[in-house]
Amino acid sequence: MVTVVGGEEPERRMGDRARQQQGREVDELLKEMAPLPGARDLLVAVKDCGHRLVPASSAQQRHVEVFLDMLDARDIDDDWTTSAYVESAKPAPDLLQVALKKSGAPPDASRVMADDSVWDVEAAKRAGMPAIVVRSRGLPAPSPSMTPPATSRRHRTTPHSPDAPPSPGPPGCGARHRPRGEKHLPSHPQGSTATDDRQ
Repeated sequence: MVTVVGGEEPERRMGDRARQQQGREVDELLKEMAPLPGARDLLVAVKDCGHRLVPASSAQQRHVEVFLDMLDARDIDDDWTTSAYVESAKPAPDLLQVALKKSGAPPDASRVMADDSVWDVEAAKRAGMPAIVVRSRGLPAPSPSMTPPATSRRHRTTPHSPDAPPSPGPPGCGARHRPRGEKHLPSHPQGSTATDDRQ
């Protein structure tokens, strides 16, 4: 991120110190963080559809551990990444490529990125992946002129409302929302990281 914002010279001069300070800032904010409503239900629904799920996080290892526990997602995710896996963080596509390898999916499998960050969507673009954008952080709704037509389920972007009930999942997946703590032992068909091409 230092390179993206300031170029190579600031990265050489202060990149490591900036990342250490960023880590300390996140440490202080962890107690104020909470998952979006329905976040875990979404992960379970994706797995119930038979897809592979690998969060491509560029957070530091200790923070990823906290996030996984917040979501109670260790038995849902197939694997995950941290900042330690790559030298270039998002918007570089490196972490997404690592996540795809960790998924064990074949190179020609469908895949999709879902996130609320501009840098993550840019990383997906550079990796040649479609992206599903989750609106959060109090961002205003896009104007109609900025909203692309919903031509398929895979390319549709749906605004998230904190008051909205959990989605039942795409038809035909047999999704059921498990109680927290129930063990999930998914089968892993040859498929995608987290996509829905079953029309």
